[in-house]
Amino acid sequence: MLNTLLKLGEQLSENMSKWDDYLEKRESHIYKDDKKRDKKLYVLKIIFDVDNKEIIISPDNLEEFSKTKSIKEHWLLQTKGANAAKTYIATLLENIEHFRISLIEKIDKNGKNLGGELINDINNKKVDLKNTNFYKAIDSLKVFKEKSEKLNKDIILKETGINRNAEAIVFCYASLINSEVGISNETELSKLDGFSKYMNLKFFRENKNKTNDEKLCYASGEIKNDVEVSSYIQRDLLNAMFVQETKNYANNFEKSNFRKNYQISKEYNNYIERAAYYLKKSSTTYIADINHLIIPQFLTKTDIDFKYILGSIKNKSDFLFKYNEIKKIETNITDEIDNTPYWINYLAIETNGNFFKTSELIKDISKPYFIKILDTFDEINVKFKNYLNSNTYYNFYSVYQFIPVKADSKNNAALLLFKDIFEHRAIEKNNLLKHFTKYLICQRSGQFDNSKKHRAYSNVREQNNFDYAISNAIHTYLAFFELLKKLNLLKYNTMEENNELLQPIEEVTNDYGKRIENFFAKMQYTEDQKALFYLGRVLSQVAYAQSKNNHPNKPVLNKINYNGMDKDAIMRLRLDLAEKARQYNIVNKVEFNFSKFTSLFNPNDSNKFLSPEENVFYILSGYSFGMSKQENENKEENN
Repeated sequence: MLNTLLKLGEQLSENMSKWDDYLEKRESHIYKDDKKRDKKLYVLKIIFDVDNKEIIISPDNLEEFSKTKSIKEHWLLQTKGANAAKTYIATLLENIEHFRISLIEKIDKNGKNLGGELINDINNKKVDLKNTNFYKAIDSLKVFKEKSEKLNKDIILKETGINRNAEAIVFCYASLINSEVGISNETELSKLDGFSKYMNLKFFRENKNKTNDEKLCYASGEIKNDVEVSSYIQRDLLNAMFVQETKNYANNFEKSNFRKNYQISKEYNNYIERAAYYLKKSSTTYIADINHLIIPQFLTKTDIDFKYILGSIKNKSDFLFKYNEIKKIETNITDEIDNTPYWINYLAIETNGNFFKTSELIKDISKPYFIKILDTFDEINVKFKNYLNSNTYYNFYSVYQFIPVKADSKNNAALLLFKDIFEHRAIEKNNLLKHFTKYLICQRSGQFDNSKKHRAYSNVREQNNFDYAISNAIHTYLAFFELLKKLNLLKYNTMEENNELLQPIEEVTNDYGKRIENFFAKMQYTEDQKALFYLGRVLSQVAYAQSKNNHPNKPVLNKINYNGMDKDAIMRLRLDLAEKARQYNIVNKVEFNFSKFTSLFNPNDSNKFLSPEENVFYILSGYSFGMSKQENENKEENN
């Protein structure tokens, strides 16, 4: 992983200046509102006229924003976290409050004005800048204490006359007039004498290895003469785990030896920080609603286009983990321009701009296995679309929606399940079906908030119709079983029989019996599973009869114990359904399905019984067979 960061950082550093790491470059900040992309963008110069004690905000001081020039020209630095010192001479309009704190005043908890944080930071450098115009200019800004309320987004938009529907101000920068210190003509703060020296002191440490001794660089394994203990400016990146202050990855290092073990060349230190920033910006994906860094590992070869390969892996990851509306990737998901081998690591991260934490790690996913998972999902989607007439797109995200994950739980059941799959661990089928039954209990409970999220399991969304909740869950789990079978990861319960499978019927016909037989063949149902399926068909017929007789909630569904049903519960359900069939005068319609259940289900053969959760699953697979939102009621009645 460290080698990847070094090589990626080295490639990113080509044609970069030393300031590119500190200037704002995050589009998500500049274009915080996506609608800004279609607007005319401006930069605003705010003039601090000390002579007249006026803060001048005028449409005459607007200039057109240039993404390639404006940021560097006016020194728009990256916005730091909430706890970081505010030392800006240019700031995004959304953060205009930073101007007051940086240039004019910071009020402590006792109400005392501490002065602007920028002048305090200059003083703390303990270097003589007091004779420079930059220092004098910043020190004179405290006279605007009573007028700092003008540094307000709404006031700025009003006084500049911006048309909010067609125009936007990206950022503001500070300029000054102060004849007393020799600045009689309005001058931008960044152009004043002393600014450059301050910036170099702030961002570039003097090499502490003053003896110029050659030392071993921890990151590269090379002997270098600019080696120091590792130190990184941004605290919300992966590198924050490798510093002396936190020691997240150095728990077993002796304190006295930390500097020696975590020393690194300044050049490589920059490479790693640039690479970590790039990964956070361009190489992440959400797995089970948890943000993950995508960090590939390569063999020791240098002729790799790291940015291209990372982009390719990012696309493939989105194909697997993003919303099920994603049905097409611009590039072929299984093709590569080269045959570069790699292994993928997904690192779960948490950050808010002030810290960086990691939790779960999915590691060492080989490229061939990764591609096999993608290809298998692709095959399953084609199969289910052609056979089940389903437009649902199956991937890990679609599966995640049917695995209840307790809100604020440290143990994300879906994430742990996906981790097992990627790390080649077998999955117990009955454990999956426990998630299935829990999902149905969530849907049946009705415990959803106004946004249709379940109150205990936030990834479960309320369905308008319980029948379709069953149907969608059945199809998703069948698709998931198919994936695990093809990956040779599905571990069956010992009590489940392993009968010879039917040969598939190649063409789906309108004949209902053939449709069911084809379904059994495609889904590889055993005799016990078929028996329960037919009992589920009876359940469906009774439920339909109830809905036609002014019972839209289909009370017969209360006969199902969604936690699981044993042999005795199945036999009771069979008797209850027979009674309901007589009650609703549909005995002749359920006769075929009852006969198939009776012929396939042997209550005296205890070796053939499935688990209670599996019994519920296969009964409901029969119940939901053929359901769709465009269901033809007459056809269902005839069936």
